[in-house]
Amino acid sequence: MIFSLVVTRWLHWTACILLTSSQLFRVYLLPQKQVTEGQNVQLWREAFLSRLRRFDHAAWVVALLSLCAWFAVTAWNMIGPDESLDISLISTIAVQTQLGRVSIARLVILALAGLCLFVLGRSTSTKKGRVSRLAAMGLVALNLVMLALVGHVAARTSPAGGLLLAVDAIHLGAASVWPGGLVFFALLLRSTIASPSSGLRALAARATRRFSASSLVTVAILSITGLTISLFFIHDVSDLWKTTYGQLLSAKVLVVCGMIAFGAQNLLILKHRVELEARRENASQETGAVRALFRNVLWELALGGGVILIVAVLGITGPPHH
Repeated sequence: MIFSLVVTRWLHWTACILLTSSQLFRVYLLPQKQVTEGQNVQLWREAFLSRLRRFDHAAWVVALLSLCAWFAVTAWNMIGPDESLDISLISTIAVQTQLGRVSIARLVILALAGLCLFVLGRSTSTKKGRVSRLAAMGLVALNLVMLALVGHVAARTSPAGGLLLAVDAIHLGAASVWPGGLVFFALLLRSTIASPSSGLRALAARATRRFSASSLVTVAILSITGLTISLFFIHDVSDLWKTTYGQLLSAKVLVVCGMIAFGAQNLLILKHRVELEARRENASQETGAVRALFRNVLWELALGGGVILIVAVLGITGPPHH
């Protein structure tokens, strides 16, 4: 039962973060069509967007199914394995519990987001596509930050409860930039390695600059919001090693520090090498720096998956003094 709950939560959180990251990536890191340089980059852009659309549909399906599975496993745990499934009991859990009400609201939001994504895949109108894109971005972001309503922060009754919820929502939103954006940044770098050209190397250099800048700001936001939330649950330093919650939180911090170490190497060393490669003439096949950056991003991604797994376990682990 615990294993099923952890897996469904991990899948759901991952899918929701990536669904939001995908929308942000299009706006912030992909070159706009009117400023794209070279026909090969234009063709690459269209192919890359097609891959992102397929990714969106897959992430949406996983988010929807994992939300239903999360609620089902939780309801079964509340009812008890020895009790027979009763529609009235399930409806009571859905309507009278915080998880149930939030799950219903998020189910509606995900359905609307899926409709927007479907329209985007069929639309040929620029204006209609822009409206659908903004609507999809807003809906998936709302769906992500509403996860704060089913966490430990939402269960805390204190005068600072509303403030903590806002901080937790900001923490969740920031996760869609980093580490969430690492997936799409890695896909962009992989495309550059697979089809090297001066245009794509220049594009990778611009994307690296932008992603490095956004990641730096996001890490600061995640650190501040994460520390703020932790201070409300960890009242004593010894809780970090004496309690299960504290041990998991310490493990999360250590893994994040490992991610930051890779990110620091990307920012301080590899970013400049990628820019130098992009400026070199007659070196269209040279992608050594991009390959090194790609390997580091894959390590960051692996650690990021570990962080989300720890978060999934933290969500079902009672904090000390809670």
